[in-house]
Amino acid sequence: MKQLLLLIVFTMTFVSSIKAADDFDINLDPLLFTFDYSKKTSKEELRKLGVYFGNTLENKIIAKDDMYVIIHNPTKLSLTVMEQEAKNYCNKLSTKYNYASYFMRVLGKYTAYFSCEMANKVDQYDLPDEEKQCIIDRFYERSNCEQFNKKNTAIIDEIELQNTNEGKYKKLDFIHLIKTKYHDQIVILENYADQKYNEQQNQLEIQNKIRKIKQKIDILSSPFNTELNQLKVEKNKEICKNYTFVEGSKEFSQCLLQLIKNEKLE
Repeated sequence: MKQLLLLIVFTMTFVSSIKAADDFDINLDPLLFTFDYSKKTSKEELRKLGVYFGNTLENKIIAKDDMYVIIHNPTKLSLTVMEQEAKNYCNKLSTKYNYASYFMRVLGKYTAYFSCEMANKVDQYDLPDEEKQCIIDRFYERSNCEQFNKKNTAIIDEIELQNTNEGKYKKLDFIHLIKTKYHDQIVILENYADQKYNEQQNQLEIQNKIRKIKQKIDILSSPFNTELNQLKVEKNKEICKNYTFVEGSKEFSQCLLQLIKNEKLE
């Protein structure tokens, strides 16, 4: 009985998780529909919807380059585990500087595109902390930074050029080219993951039917229910006797059957 209860709780939890992921209607063909994912505004919403699932060991890198990676995970919208994989991938681009992944576009229910970029670009340069901070805050036009930034104009230009180059990997045109290139491979993996998901749903449906049947059996076989049925039989016998039917006769049996039918109709 304890195992059955655990199975029921697990089933309800799993179904509710899948339902949340189903709230995203994503059309994969042609060339895979994509939608924006803003980590600042949507991350908490997605967490509330229960879409953060998946096993990191099941991550599969479909395509990669110096500044991007496409990752597949066979659990619907397992964004967290794919995002972690992307961070690890980008972080390994350099042992000297810190590379990270801050940009992502979803390519399907199970696939996402991530770009890489260098974090803290000023750390590439041997500058005092005050000058580094002035470069970071250059858009605020702080008066005490004017001379420092003028001195470091060449460095600022290099950082801006680096930002521009990294920005190419976030442009829709570039992402469209990449997803077109790997379209067939992505669709195959997406379809296989969908098939696996459908099989899981069918299994859950079977388990649910078995659970309902077991519940009915438990109810029918309970001592209380057995005693109640016996009381009904005795009551029906008394009713038929009051109609002057002789117990064991054909008329008495027909009377009992009619009373049973009436109970079912009630």
